[in-house]
Amino acid sequence: MFATVAIGGCTPGSAPSPPDGELPARPPSDVRVDRDLESCAEERGAAAAAELVARCVQVSPATHPPCNAANPCSLIKDEIERARVLFALE
Repeated sequence: MFATVAIGGCTPGSAPSPPDGELPARPPSDVRVDRDLESCAEERGAAAAAELVARCVQVSPATHPPCNAANPCSLIKDEIERARVLFALE
């Protein structure tokens, strides 16, 4: 009896209704995402990538920065530049 009540309480009473009105139509985004970028370690080699990652970790204020040799070097360098501008480091 208890199991029936517990299971019965988890099922929805009715199907969810669609929102009122339609969402506004948007043209497709022009942003291209290149998923074939090689990692920084592949691009520069493990030692050079490790140096760039170490520098990124030292300056990045992000809680989860992109400072990882598996990311493209351009992404890591962009994070370093972002930190430089943010803190006006020269």
